[in-house]
Amino acid sequence: MLKNMDRQKATLIGIGLIVLGVVIALDLWALLPVLVLGTLGGYLYRQRRIEGRIGAAVQSGLWLIGLAFLFLIDFVLPGLLILAGTSLVVRGREPEIDRRVTALLARVGVQLSTTQYTSNALAVPVQPAPQAAAPQPQAEVKQDEPANTGETVRL
Repeated sequence: MLKNMDRQKATLIGIGLIVLGVVIALDLWALLPVLVLGTLGGYLYRQRRIEGRIGAAVQSGLWLIGLAFLFLIDFVLPGLLILAGTSLVVRGREPEIDRRVTALLARVGVQLSTTQYTSNALAVPVQPAPQAAAPQPQAEVKQDEPANTGETVRL
């Protein structure tokens, strides 16, 4: 089974099993939601970033890693309000935040992939737009003629 998996996946599964074993051995069940949310947040950030969806990547990372942190410090209910407010403030600034996160991770030696996700199955053929017909010249309105406004003229 492991022969068919690439090395990175096997490493990640191995680390996950080690962490689960430590959680069971030391009875650290309270840390399990923190680990799951943090890992999922990092994974979604990375995947959406590869797809070129920077806004979704930053929001996913913010919410899931933020929730993991809130569970860790046991500050969930008021923290949700702070997290929601932070999410609203961040809207529209995701590319700048992504650059800062990427620079911070590069300082600690983590390189994020910048490869754009492409799939031929999702490609939509684009047909050229039809040429618009040239506008037809309109007949000139003589100034002597009254405009047809629908008014009643009494004689």
